[in-house]
Amino acid sequence: MKKLLLGLITLSLMACVNSNDRTFQGKSYELNSAELSLGHALYTYLPYDRSGVPHNLFVERQKLPASQVGLYAEDWYKKEQGFRKNDCQLQFKTYQNIKYATCDFNSGIKHVIYVLTTKEDQGFAKVYMSAQKIAENDEHRLVQELDKFYP
Repeated sequence: MKKLLLGLITLSLMACVNSNDRTFQGKSYELNSAELSLGHALYTYLPYDRSGVPHNLFVERQKLPASQVGLYAEDWYKKEQGFRKNDCQLQFKTYQNIKYATCDFNSGIKHVIYVLTTKEDQGFAKVYMSAQKIAENDEHRLVQELDKFYP
């Protein structure tokens, strides 16, 4: 009985620890960090299986006033391009009615995909950073997955 109780406690703790993990492209991603504040959050996800190309996934969630929902993507991209002014130039694209941007960096992280969405009164910036350039077919698949991904 004692072993059974210990086993149940262990399973309960494991379920609590992994409750914030997510599935992305059919693979498990660990919530590595979350910075939460009033009306804003930044989530960092890392793949459990790190044997492939090094990459990570960031999601920024921001509470928006009703008047800003329609302007969220435009304002966010302006701010991001300001941060990236010497690193890269954002390239704006559309795939299957999903608007997104990419950025090829000169050093360090090589390729970034940005997909911005709004849901009710919140804006979500989903950022996939890869250490290697991503092929167009893979990029399209990532864009579709990012569009559906929420923390």
